[in-house]
Amino acid sequence: ERRLIHNTFLAMAIGYGLDAAILNPYDSDVHKIITAASLFAGRDPECRHYISFCEGLKEETEGERKTVKKEVPLDIKERMFRAVVEGEKENIESLVKEALKEGLEPTFIFVNIMTPAIRHLGDLFGARKKFIPHLVASAETMKRGTDILLPYMEKKQAMQEKGVIIMATVKGDIHDLGKNICCMMLRNFGFKVIDLGKNVPYEEIIEKAIRYKADIIGLSALMTTTMMQMKVVRDEVHKRRLPFKIMIGGAVTTEKFAKEIGVDGYAKDVGDVVQVAEKLLKLKKAS
Repeated sequence: ERRLIHNTFLAMAIGYGLDAAILNPYDSDVHKIITAASLFAGRDPECRHYISFCEGLKEETEGERKTVKKEVPLDIKERMFRAVVEGEKENIESLVKEALKEGLEPTFIFVNIMTPAIRHLGDLFGARKKFIPHLVASAETMKRGTDILLPYMEKKQAMQEKGVIIMATVKGDIHDLGKNICCMMLRNFGFKVIDLGKNVPYEEIIEKAIRYKADIIGLSALMTTTMMQMKVVRDEVHKRRLPFKIMIGGAVTTEKFAKEIGVDGYAKDVGDVVQVAEKLLKLKKAS
């Protein structure tokens, strides 16, 4: 079993800092070992290479060999786009600064590169090609890039907030991971988001919506025992004839439930929360 000894030695050597090795590039096991060992050796930030490698695995017919594609160097716009999609938090700041030095306008970077990138990720999420960890990493990457652009954009008054959204997990419910990700996504698309946190009573939601002159109230729930709190908020808004649009989301909610309680929108997951919010904002401005 010399092969077992060799492969184990390779993995351990990578752990001790090996940079290059003479080996058989057509051995599929070697590629798996290098990919996994690099992950544990701290050479694969956010596990991106490992995830990409696993996504690309497929059964090969006997005698089939993988061909190595020659990569064409990407320009700065393509590198920024890829950095947002892949969640390369450690690279985005230097890429944005490089783009600014090359003369790209801050607004162009935000509107024509970073925003399409995060939308593309949303499409991949909807197609189940990317998952929640990807969304979190990309949202954080987008935020780091936007933080650099913001001072330039504020000087030129180029970045205007689309609207104000109050986000809250309803009373009795203490789950807010999904809501927090939605908040990040909405902020990245130009919304001003007031996050009230979790276990928020309807009175506070209404009071804050009035105080901040909100356009939309976003409600989240993960438990069937708390989801009817969404109807309480909706009923209070209608009772007082307040001008807020209401959208809901969460694991236990459905589009059917949203229609039954009479809210304005339903976001199945973080992949479509921006689209729903933008639609409700247009309806509010039209009314």
